[in-house]
Amino acid sequence: GRRLRAVAIPQALPWDSDIYRMPMARMSVVTGDSETARQYRVTEAVLAPAVALCDDRGVRHLSVRIDHHEYGVAAALGALGFWFVDATVTLMRPVTAPLPRTPQGRNRQASASDIPALQRVAASALVLGRAYHDPGLSLAANRELNRRWIANNCRGRAAQVLVAVDSQGLRGFICCNIDDASKALLGFAIGIVDLMAVAPAHQGRGVGYELLGAALRWFVSRADVVEIRTQLDNRVGLALYQKAGFCILSNGLALPSGYTFHRWRKA
Repeated sequence: GRRLRAVAIPQALPWDSDIYRMPMARMSVVTGDSETARQYRVTEAVLAPAVALCDDRGVRHLSVRIDHHEYGVAAALGALGFWFVDATVTLMRPVTAPLPRTPQGRNRQASASDIPALQRVAASALVLGRAYHDPGLSLAANRELNRRWIANNCRGRAAQVLVAVDSQGLRGFICCNIDDASKALLGFAIGIVDLMAVAPAHQGRGVGYELLGAALRWFVSRADVVEIRTQLDNRVGLALYQKAGFCILSNGLALPSGYTFHRWRKA
């Protein structure tokens, strides 16, 4: 006869742990209360033992992402030693919407030989996000994470990686994926822009818009809607995506967004 009020689920992050060379985990928090004070009470009650469990098991770094409206959860996280590091939003666009008129640049599918150049672009251009807002995480490790991310996408994690090139070399890339479960669960297929970057020397020249147009053309026969997630402070990216017909959602269907908090275990 009791009502389940909140759940906290810790999950180890072996990939992150390997890159940052420390035990890392993330915590999923679900609460059935919408009123801020009740959210706070039930979240604190369920999170405190979950955090203690992670501390006992040697986890040095914990991350949590919550919905934008979960103010009570945010307050409970602060009381337990978490601090705010990032805000993300999800944008969505139906593929049936008119495609943006973009220049037909020299875009092609990436190959394995592109990986070193792609890694240089990823390491230099991807400088937003929770890892860069946490002073305890090294810049070198953050760059290594992005290098591995794009390399894994080229080696099969992404369904398609498109690159923009010119006589000077590789200018940028965009990674596309399809949420395989969405068709069966929701009745329509969701395409995902997983990662996108333009080399700093080529930013502000329309390369990102060109790549986005190429990706949307690739999605036309494969998805019904396309989602992309970015940082709330990525003003250039938000303007670019809205120019291409994307609309901001409070949360995504395949790409959940919200506020991210980190916590370091006290020595």
